[in-house]
Amino acid sequence: MTGEIVPIPVDGDYVVKLAQELIRIPAENPPGDCTEVAGHILSELKSIGVDRIETHEFKPGQPNFIIQAGDGGEGGHFVIGSHMDTVPVHPDEVEAWEVPPFSGELRGGEIWGRGGHVRHRRASRLRPRALLANFIC
Repeated sequence: MTGEIVPIPVDGDYVVKLAQELIRIPAENPPGDCTEVAGHILSELKSIGVDRIETHEFKPGQPNFIIQAGDGGEGGHFVIGSHMDTVPVHPDEVEAWEVPPFSGELRGGEIWGRGGHVRHRRASRLRPRALLANFIC
């Protein structure tokens, strides 16, 4: 390692589209079933070239992923974590929303929807993980 910091490019349109897709998949907790959103994330990781993925379920419907790049040598570890579930939408609350909770609507440069504060971060991290793997390998 040279100690040089290399910026990793991020495609903003890709991040917005993926964040919208993730917001549109309800994963309310309770009951906490994140199977569909996890499946979407796994498909996306595979589509961008990540192939060393382990899935571990704490409970059925609540998977965690271990994504590996490189040979596990002296390069160190890189860990990013976040949850996939959202707080439930109470029926009385829906009337107060300006957009449907799982719409993922883009308004004024902002993505609106339940869980957007976490899912946009997850979307912004997927492609850089694949790009980072190229630097680690």
